[in-house]
Amino acid sequence: MSLRDLDDRFAASGPLGLVREVPQLGLLVVTAVFLAGSAAALTLREDAARPTSAREQPGAPGLLTELGPPVGSSVEEHLAGARERALGAARSDPRGRHLALVSLRDEQPPARVQQLLTRSSLLARRLYLRAPVAGELVDVLPVDVDGEVLSPVRRELAQAAQRKADEQREFTSLAGSIDPGTAEEREFRAFYEAAARTAGEEAAVYRGTCACVFAVVVEGTARQLADLAAVPEVRGVELAARGAALEDLQIAPLPPDVTGVVQAPAQVPDKP
Repeated sequence: MSLRDLDDRFAASGPLGLVREVPQLGLLVVTAVFLAGSAAALTLREDAARPTSAREQPGAPGLLTELGPPVGSSVEEHLAGARERALGAARSDPRGRHLALVSLRDEQPPARVQQLLTRSSLLARRLYLRAPVAGELVDVLPVDVDGEVLSPVRRELAQAAQRKADEQREFTSLAGSIDPGTAEEREFRAFYEAAARTAGEEAAVYRGTCACVFAVVVEGTARQLADLAAVPEVRGVELAARGAALEDLQIAPLPPDVTGVVQAPAQVPDKP
């Protein structure tokens, strides 16, 4: 059988036949194959050039750029896994430097946090503050720092006190604008009244001596960070992937009163 016969037999019908009938389609197929190959090559080059922080870390498997227990997870299991990963990093590369999320057992004054970090030779990069008051809508305040804690925290607390005083007035006004004629309207009014009380209590705390730091992002060696987990004030230490910058991290700080399964945060409802 000649090559011409083979061509006539197999290309007379099906996809090849269609290409013979419409030559432009063959050009499109060739172009698509070329583009697919180019995209695959580009992906391989980008993966090779990607910073180590975005991939699994050699010698320290499981280190992540997402820190803090996600909604629906068990706090205790999450912290236990973080402890094992920290110990593994300390064994494999004790001098490797990492950022880490440090969860505290109780809210601490900023000066106490500064002492704790200085004693452990760790640098603070971000603090998470929360007024220790009751209420579903207590805000979490992130404060970026560069080692020194007290001055930036004082500035943030002064701003937060004013902001919370404004929120108290706004929630009080919203509550007063609702005529409690129905059960739904009474529920909304009670919610805004409670939100106003919470905001007022937060403002009062922020104006005074605030024991409100509950989590810190720090920088140090894997050995230093693993050792920090044994400090009595520390609830958990989660190492980020080595080389990850602060802006690379997605952080869900863990308040001291959150235990068991993490619940979704409360939301302010729309006015009826």
